[in-house]
Amino acid sequence: MKENDVAFFGTLLGLDTEAVKGAIEDGSLGDKINALGLMGKGDVETLKTNYAKEVKDSHMAELTEQAKKGELPQDLYKPIHGAVSEKLEKTLSKKFNVADYESVEDLVDKAININKGKSDDTKLQEIQALNEKLVEANKRLVKEGEEAEVRIKSEFESQIINRDLSDLYNSVPFDFSDVNDDELASAQETRKFVLKGVFETNYGAKMNEGKLVVTDKNGDILKDPNTFAPIPVSNVFNDLAKKAGLKLKSPESGGQGGSSSGQKGSRFKDVDEFNQYCIDNKIVATSAEGLAILKDSGLKLF
Repeated sequence: MKENDVAFFGTLLGLDTEAVKGAIEDGSLGDKINALGLMGKGDVETLKTNYAKEVKDSHMAELTEQAKKGELPQDLYKPIHGAVSEKLEKTLSKKFNVADYESVEDLVDKAININKGKSDDTKLQEIQALNEKLVEANKRLVKEGEEAEVRIKSEFESQIINRDLSDLYNSVPFDFSDVNDDELASAQETRKFVLKGVFETNYGAKMNEGKLVVTDKNGDILKDPNTFAPIPVSNVFNDLAKKAGLKLKSPESGGQGGSSSGQKGSRFKDVDEFNQYCIDNKIVATSAEGLAILKDSGLKLF
């Protein structure tokens, strides 16, 4: 057997060249190939045909359900709507002998004008009723299309915002130098949970010109007073973490230890005691007052 054939079987079987040669010599190469369960050309073609049909049937069923709910994607809704309108126009044009028109509404108006004054009042009434139905149907379709577009855009932006916020929570430089290894995972989740609660209590987030920005409770973007540029989300997170008493690595440490923003000793033995104190004193734990008490207490948050 030629070297390129040996190399091919080696790649196919995940064996080195010498192992393939050994299999050829002892007659086990065929058994190894059969063990892979490779499909013949005919089976592959059958699989491709059946799989393509299954995917098509499944996708068509999904699109049918979306169409029933008025939730078709815009790239499908528009051509389908156009095709239906075109078919309707041809039918009405032939029925009422109108050759020159710009739209369905224009066609029906001209059909009405052509039949005005004729003795066949029933036919005229039929056209007028049809026109009213078409106008209302068209308004409804336009409204449904616009609502679907707004909803889809909103859902898409919401997914992007949640994804970006999650990445930013994970990138906050928390200082875990005083946390035992067996408590590290719990400390990471707890600090992210606290920071998330503080952020959502005081701020919001939205997309602005393709970028994630922080907003106040009125929906206004937080901006640098000197440059009027949106304040980076990471800066807001770091500032909130410090206000909440969450220990952060110092910039000088380059992310490897260094000084910490935390404090030693605490007036509260744990987070539950702090939360209970806030409840007893009718203080929102994540409010400015609550954060100030938490920071001054020196409580270490895992």
